[in-house]
Amino acid sequence: MKFELWNEHTFYSRVNEAKIYAAMADLESGYCRVLVLESTPSLAGSSYIQAMKEKDSYTVEIRFENGDESFKQLQRKMVDVEELTNLFQAYANGIPPNIEGWKDITELVAWYFDDAETGVTRETSHPYFRQAFLADIYYDISQEEAPFGNDTGADTLAFLEELIEADELEDLDAYPKELIEENWEMDFFPASENLSEEIKQTYKTEIYQSYQVIIATGFSSIKITGEISEELKQETVLALQKLADMTNKSIYEQQATAMEKFSLNS
Repeated sequence: MKFELWNEHTFYSRVNEAKIYAAMADLESGYCRVLVLESTPSLAGSSYIQAMKEKDSYTVEIRFENGDESFKQLQRKMVDVEELTNLFQAYANGIPPNIEGWKDITELVAWYFDDAETGVTRETSHPYFRQAFLADIYYDISQEEAPFGNDTGADTLAFLEELIEADELEDLDAYPKELIEENWEMDFFPASENLSEEIKQTYKTEIYQSYQVIIATGFSSIKITGEISEELKQETVLALQKLADMTNKSIYEQQATAMEKFSLNS
């Protein structure tokens, strides 16, 4: 059985007790935020355990692979780094943790993709998306002002689902620019860019389309993964606000407010 230990900065070769202590010191000091210990083949059905540093505690998770590309993920909180270290040491010695009382978070860490026949639905959206975006417009596929109701937004969601499901998306934040400039060979205008009146009139169609792609990308991020970066979130809010100004339609402002309020802790 082979074990691999790593964080977002360091790969610890030849896992042993000393390496685990060093990795835990990095986690405790804040040098890294996530520490992962992988097992090949799986240990009692689990492919890895991981620990994430929070403000006053550690979040520990273990994943069990089901053999059909599905999985189960469990989570618990720990405050004692020594207890956490012992758990990792035991796992590296082939002893899985006692998972009694661990919380099943599979639904929250899974990715959600629409079915080609049913289209955009609540059932095929991440629980955090369903919780934050209650109005029908977020699932509407025919209303121009809906994130996925226009052709541009619908295409953006479909392309993103394909890329994410195939694990081929490198940078979600950069995707709107990449899609428009590289795939569609058109000019891209970030929502955060201040444009002159001349540019606004000359490139009105391109600007409108850029904002639609940004909006669809922002909502797609949450719909599929349950998360969104702060940078993409702010770009999405700005794009909605600017479309509200361009079209004089308050429905965009309502969506901007809902996006602005979105938080994993809400």
